[in-house]
Amino acid sequence: MHVEYQSKGMNISRRRAELYHIDQMVTDKKDDNGIATGTTITVKIPIDFK
Repeated sequence: MHVEYQSKGMNISRRRAELYHIDQMVTDKKDDNGIATGTTITVKIPIDFK
């Protein structure tokens, strides 16, 4: 049975990113049969980051 789980560390990182206007997206990848093949994480940091 698959259970969705999100670590406390991920929540802390997401909140910190919000404070600094950093966009992040986590995408779970699957093949044509629906089998997990990995995760893609995209992070966009503003050019004027201070």
